[in-house]
Amino acid sequence: MLTLDNYRRMKDKTNLENIADRTELSFEECKEKILKKIKEEQLKVSIAEADHQKIAKDIIDSFIREKKPHVIGYTSNNELLIESLIKDLEDHILNWGILTPLKENPKVQEIQLNGPVIFYDRGNGYEIYRDEEGNAINFRNPQESMDFLNSIMMYDEKRLKQNEPLVNARTIQGYRVSATHPSVFAAHPTEPTVTWPTATIRIPTAQSFSEEDFIKNNTFCKEMSDTIKLFARSLVPVAVVGSTGSGKSTILDFIASNFDDRHRTIFIQDPAEINKRKIVDGVMVNNAIYWEADDTADPDNHNSATVYNMIVHSLRNSPDNLCLGEIRRSSEFGAASNAAQTGHVFTTTFHAGSDIGALDRFALEMSSHRRIDIYIAREMVCEFLPIIIHIERLGDGTRKILKITEVKGYDRTKNEYIINPLFKFRIKDTVLVDGNKRITGDFVQLNNISPELEDKLLKAAIPRSDINKIKLPEGERERVIKEVRYENAKELS
Repeated sequence: MLTLDNYRRMKDKTNLENIADRTELSFEECKEKILKKIKEEQLKVSIAEADHQKIAKDIIDSFIREKKPHVIGYTSNNELLIESLIKDLEDHILNWGILTPLKENPKVQEIQLNGPVIFYDRGNGYEIYRDEEGNAINFRNPQESMDFLNSIMMYDEKRLKQNEPLVNARTIQGYRVSATHPSVFAAHPTEPTVTWPTATIRIPTAQSFSEEDFIKNNTFCKEMSDTIKLFARSLVPVAVVGSTGSGKSTILDFIASNFDDRHRTIFIQDPAEINKRKIVDGVMVNNAIYWEADDTADPDNHNSATVYNMIVHSLRNSPDNLCLGEIRRSSEFGAASNAAQTGHVFTTTFHAGSDIGALDRFALEMSSHRRIDIYIAREMVCEFLPIIIHIERLGDGTRKILKITEVKGYDRTKNEYIINPLFKFRIKDTVLVDGNKRITGDFVQLNNISPELEDKLLKAAIPRSDINKIKLPEGERERVIKEVRYENAKELS
């Protein structure tokens, strides 16, 4: 792995000549060329975002001081103006102006530019962006907001245009941006001529949550965790489903952290959010490779970097397990089902509103892509997707696994799935805690895993003693494992 120190030792060998290929550059031209160089260098390294920031600063500083480009408005032989140019480039490339406090807050997971107002999410519900005195913070006008979005998307060589009003891009930090041009903004009757750009900026969690974090936050309980970990260790296929922002990727990250290091796992993501490299004495000890798809890749080119092509290509790389960050298109569901039918295991996430909804969606997408009967598709899905984890973001802003379901089959005569509910979160009430709404309820274990699934775990060399730990006490049909309650809670009137 290329570390930051190694990178800096190599820096002097970096060819910067092609950046300053004109005797005079505008500030925007200088910024654009530096961004391209930063992107080239970031592709060569595998280090944390903070180090990517340092690499960017290093390239800016090296370019300005060593190449001394003639940038309009700045004099290259004036030290004060050189420092000013470096600072202005860093501000434009790395800093986010009024949004910098949100960007640098490790708890912020999403920023929403809704036009005349900005919201953000720290994992417990959306809040209006305000200063210390309670005043709403926003860009001064639509053009300033547009300039900001185009600036952070320049790294991906994208910008908002009236003839291309919908843009998906990534920032220099790897954050996802989904933006819209003011031309599609529905103006308010009180300001019929004012139209704003809008955007959602998704900020990946800086670090993985531990089992203790999830249990403390009541995302799931210890018994749920023990069950999920056994599925991960034994390569039982799992689909994590829910709505946008429900926490699917976070749960998939937890599952991936419990894969057996000896199992060869191929991670295919668009974009890459999970990186479970385990380094011991400078050596990566888990047998895994990480691929990132390109959502702009040509789907008609069989060698392009689409999720579909990567799934097909992965089967020639001896995988024990495919970890598919998220599957969205019918072709991707079809490729995953083809892999499963040839004996390959996959773990994935996709959008669905329930366990049954997840099975129906997978069957429908697969049926559409492979042109097979929907009832056959439903039967097939039940064969290769035995576990569904349904997670949702509740009305109080908390994220919880609502259900873990074992899928046993499909009864065509009754037109229904045969399922074995293992765990659920049973909602009781909503109370007021320190002025905030909080949902109370119980984590309940409903049933044991089936004898067939237990046999799969045994074949995967899971000790029977570990399997017995996740079973209900003998004679019990269901039990409340953990109550989610709050001290000083008040009833809502």
